[in-house]
Amino acid sequence: MGSSLGPLLADIYINYLESKLKRRLEENGVLYWKRFVDDCFVLINANTDINKLFDILNSFDVDIQFTVETEKKNSISFLDILITRTNIDVNKTGLNTLPIEVLHSFLTITKRHMSIIRAVQYEQLLNILRLQYQREKLNNQKSLMLVSILYPAPTVFLSSS
Repeated sequence: MGSSLGPLLADIYINYLESKLKRRLEENGVLYWKRFVDDCFVLINANTDINKLFDILNSFDVDIQFTVETEKKNSISFLDILITRTNIDVNKTGLNTLPIEVLHSFLTITKRHMSIIRAVQYEQLLNILRLQYQREKLNNQKSLMLVSILYPAPTVFLSSS
């Protein structure tokens, strides 16, 4: 039986690893990265060289080696949950035709009512919108309104001792 501190220490170390490698991973095709302890769920560009990602991850620490499971029939199991990819055409949702101000107001109001709307559904909506409104394309005054909602900064908790 391992130490009860094992999961905490693993989380701290992987958090450190992520902070050091995040920019390089994104530059090499990582679109989405979520983690629970040491299990990572990662979405990459279709043309991403997965071997290069492995080289980046596995070169950080010789004692920590990442493995991969790829989707089969548009599905993959992550933390005992079957995740199935669907092809959502943002253009068919009508969301891309809304004026930026209307979309911003809609997202702000929706976020305020999170007790009614499930967080998972809200995150799915944001993921769909992120396909249409990629961070690097949000470069004019109106579209910059969406950055804080679609790409929120990580929350940092500070405490004094």
